[in-house]
Amino acid sequence: MQIQFWPFFALSCLFASAVHAFPGLLPKAGCIVRIRRNAKREDGLTILDLFEDISLSPGVIARADLEKRQSPDSTCACYDTSPTYYPVETPPSYMATPYGDCNIAAKESNLCPSDFLCACQTNGTSSICLPTTVQATTECNTVYPGPFPSSTETRWLYSYAPTDLAAPSGQCGGSRQPAATTEWSPSQTLCPDGQACQSKMRSFYDLNHVSPAYPLSRFFTSWFLPSTVFLVYRAALCLYSVLVIVIANALRPDSAGSRFSYFTWLTYWGITCYLLVSLAHTYSYWKTGRSFLESWPRWLQFLHVLFYSTIVVLPWTVTAVYWAILYDGFTEEYDAWSNISVHALNAVVAFLEITVPRTSPIPWIHIPWFIGILGGYLGVAYITKSTQGYYTYSFLDANRKGAGTTAGYCVGIVAGTIILFAIVKGVIILRVWVTESKLGLKGKFSPRDASRGESTIGPEGEKINV
Repeated sequence: MQIQFWPFFALSCLFASAVHAFPGLLPKAGCIVRIRRNAKREDGLTILDLFEDISLSPGVIARADLEKRQSPDSTCACYDTSPTYYPVETPPSYMATPYGDCNIAAKESNLCPSDFLCACQTNGTSSICLPTTVQATTECNTVYPGPFPSSTETRWLYSYAPTDLAAPSGQCGGSRQPAATTEWSPSQTLCPDGQACQSKMRSFYDLNHVSPAYPLSRFFTSWFLPSTVFLVYRAALCLYSVLVIVIANALRPDSAGSRFSYFTWLTYWGITCYLLVSLAHTYSYWKTGRSFLESWPRWLQFLHVLFYSTIVVLPWTVTAVYWAILYDGFTEEYDAWSNISVHALNAVVAFLEITVPRTSPIPWIHIPWFIGILGGYLGVAYITKSTQGYYTYSFLDANRKGAGTTAGYCVGIVAGTIILFAIVKGVIILRVWVTESKLGLKGKFSPRDASRGESTIGPEGEKINV
């Protein structure tokens, strides 16, 4: 029988709309003011990971302050003329070093540091940068015999930034920053001291809440359960979830393979696998004060964050579709137990994972991933029809329901999932606001966390260096 493509077309349109709703910012970068976090450095963190934004647009703030000074009501006629410093480890060729060779007539190596002067020597062939306290003119004098004291810090004075140094709050590039953006030209690379080059297009990981701003410790700690109790809670959920799969396959072995064609069971397997992985993370944190998740590469951390989003949203979709569309009663005790486990208790697990851990609100950018998952399952359903000869869900039969009705079901399920996503996100935001902002419950951490010195607990109980 020919496969109907109406559902695929409808999902493609909805997916395109979702992607259009999350456009990335234009690829460019600018110097932003940053300060160090109150946390010590750990392996795997770049130097810029230990900073946090003070202002994403300091140039706008500076212009606003300038407009205030120039307003008729202002009593200040001054301008901020404080110097700007650049942390340069290796000076460019045009920057002469203290007591180093310089040549006033040359285009390079002629700029001595501040409080130094390019002074001619009696040999007439070279000049050196001498302190102005030693020689105040460029006229040739006796060759300077020394001493040549060294300094840990040297400063050069410019009236404007050279082309390879970024202006304060200005454009910056990517080749000379410790963890710089690659979204701009390689010129104007080095930001002033106290600023860092930040891409104005948020990174993929930052958009998906994989960054120091979203501590991973929230996934394996609870806002009210001590670490040991939280571990037992995770183990109990995991045990029951595994038992459901084992008992179902033991009592109905002939259906073990076909269950992978049903979105219900795929979702339940997803819940079980997430609980197993989360149990491992929670146990490692309880045991050592540091979770496996913290040492994983960022792409695996991203998958874990996305995994969490799916198990707190998709079970509600499964529950809603089953009880609203598919349920027609139970014929025996096994059916009642099995369907309640995978169509009702799955939502209970999702609710517990929303409310018990300290997880952050799920990011909006995950919505296109959900649409892709639902679209991918639609392919599985029609492959099952083509190879096994049956529809996993009756509303997918376009020949009986009609192409328009089938497409309406598919689009409705996707739209309903997006609405459920927004509701779940809102509930998590509410939980964080009530527990942390109002009740001051910042989380229960493993005693081994602080005692081993592997993690820094912030002033409000937050584990901030993960």
